[in-house]
Amino acid sequence: LASNIAPFLGALGPIMSLITLFLPKEESAELKFMKKKFAEVDANFGKVFNRFSEIKNLIQEKSLRNQFSDYESKIVVLSRRLHHLLNAPTDVVEEYKATFIESKRSSYDDAASVIWNGMMGKSQGFQYDIPREAMKYTNNHRRRVQEIMNGGLSLILQGVKVHLTYLTLIGRKHSYETEKKEWEGRINAVLQRMKEIDNEVVSQWEKQSEEDSVALMSEYKDKSNGALADKVYSMLTEKYDWKLWFVVVYDPLHGADKHWVWYCGGFHKFRHHGKNMVVATTDKARSPLKRSCAEAELPKTKTRLGYKWQPDAVQDTSMGKKIDAKDVVSTYFPPEYKDCTAPGHGAILKSGHPEFRGPTERYVVKDNNWYKLYVFQ
Repeated sequence: LASNIAPFLGALGPIMSLITLFLPKEESAELKFMKKKFAEVDANFGKVFNRFSEIKNLIQEKSLRNQFSDYESKIVVLSRRLHHLLNAPTDVVEEYKATFIESKRSSYDDAASVIWNGMMGKSQGFQYDIPREAMKYTNNHRRRVQEIMNGGLSLILQGVKVHLTYLTLIGRKHSYETEKKEWEGRINAVLQRMKEIDNEVVSQWEKQSEEDSVALMSEYKDKSNGALADKVYSMLTEKYDWKLWFVVVYDPLHGADKHWVWYCGGFHKFRHHGKNMVVATTDKARSPLKRSCAEAELPKTKTRLGYKWQPDAVQDTSMGKKIDAKDVVSTYFPPEYKDCTAPGHGAILKSGHPEFRGPTERYVVKDNNWYKLYVFQ
């Protein structure tokens, strides 16, 4: 955000000082420069400006939605008139200037301040806390909340540009300097609040990711284990994209003899809507799994007690005794994959039809007698 906003604020002074050159017989080099700089400023915010309409979806109360739309429209219309003014042929600049000034006087109503109050959660004017409503509306979807806040900031900046241009055109130099300084402070305050809101959204990831996943378990209760695993993994990686995720979905097995799983930074839901689900997560900066080691070690993990004449490592479920899943993981699992050294690992009976989803370079699943053994790191 700062990289987008700094050029805008830095450009305000020299650009505004050149607006008085609108009326030369021939378009001056200064006017050409001013138009070019304004175009650059608009380009910085055009990408997020069109997303701001999503805020209307946050507003449930019709009167408030109409109120917001009114202020948004004022800024959009005046921004368009300013654009026309800056791109007008020199022989009609004065006409466009008069139209812009009249429109600003009759319709602006301090729209940027109203939207600023909404972004700051203040009760004056527009009585809606836009960032917090975005959190609620998107169920703490970080990227969408950021987009909505970016849109709000963009609209404020468009309004500030309109207002400061107006002050310059009518010769209010002292007011321009005072209000420019005031708006720099207010924009910094918005940036600080946006940062605080973003941190708060991130802090909700653990609770919210579980709620989101459980909701999908209900929605996909009649679907296959693979379909649910696909959906949950896709949702988690899209919504919480600053983390790495691993998802296991299998039949509603019961008992430590049939399944034993370990996870860090995640959650589990057993026998919920006819399925078991385990979710593990880790930071992207974590050292990746040494796949070759895991692929070699998991098949050698002891899962059966063979007869004296038959080594335990032989993969033969027709002979010997199955070791309970809990003991496989707790006692016989490779030590380098125990506890949170591997954020996700376990043993699940193959008859439970487990499905595994995660970044392919981060996990290994191997058949071992009756079990599927897995490691996520």
